[in-house]
Amino acid sequence: MLATLPQGRHLSHDQQQLVDTLVEQLTATLALDRHQERQQQLIVMEERATIARELHDSIAQSLSCMKMQVSCLQMQGDALPESSREPVKSDP
Repeated sequence: MLATLPQGRHLSHDQQQLVDTLVEQLTATLALDRHQERQQQLIVMEERATIARELHDSIAQSLSCMKMQVSCLQMQGDALPESSREPVKSDP
């Protein structure tokens, strides 16, 4: 931001101090706003990572359970009805 006075006009010492103080306050406010935006972005990223981990764990647990169920069915072999044997047949 740039502000100029009309030619031949000057700020008094007190006025210059006031302008300097206002500029410092504005700069600090903008920096704080940027910092808060970055913090909010980090919070969102952390939430997404947490959700992704939870989904991964849930899917891994479901797949492990399904694998154990298929293994149990495969061990039953001939005890299964004929229609159920082919879908759980072990690969060579």
